[in-house]
Amino acid sequence: MAVTVYLTRCAAGQRDDLRSKQRACYEEWLARLRGDGCEAMDYRLTGEVVDHLCVSHLRDTLRVVVAFQTAARATVLLIGPHLGDEPDVNVYDQLYELAGIPRPTTKRAKPSCCDPGGLPPDWTPELEDLVIRAEKLARPRRGRRSGPTPTVRPASYGWNP
Repeated sequence: MAVTVYLTRCAAGQRDDLRSKQRACYEEWLARLRGDGCEAMDYRLTGEVVDHLCVSHLRDTLRVVVAFQTAARATVLLIGPHLGDEPDVNVYDQLYELAGIPRPTTKRAKPSCCDPGGLPPDWTPELEDLVIRAEKLARPRRGRRSGPTPTVRPASYGWNP
């Protein structure tokens, strides 16, 4: 199955900031996501709102957070390091702040991203709101560009999955 992958403006900026080895790892993972869909993801998050998001470990502490509009459409929400002792740059802290929910205090379960039928978590209105917030979070673009970035067009922007 071919998966169309979109990036929020925030994720596109984070991708553009990746250094060469991280960028190469990201590009390899992106090819897997396009070909394998939710099977390319390491696990699904648990908890309010985020339980419809999937995560992959790319390299060292680098993580990527993805939402699936359908089995054939995925949105990269955030890309960043998982640094537990640096909340200002920790991708999970950024995600929980974006979602407006507290960071969990208990150890998270890490279920498979795909359900038993091989499908990703359902798209929800909360995910659409999260994507819109990530679009607004993006900083002004500067520096190098690697070509056009397909950005998300959720229903509120006239795009309907």
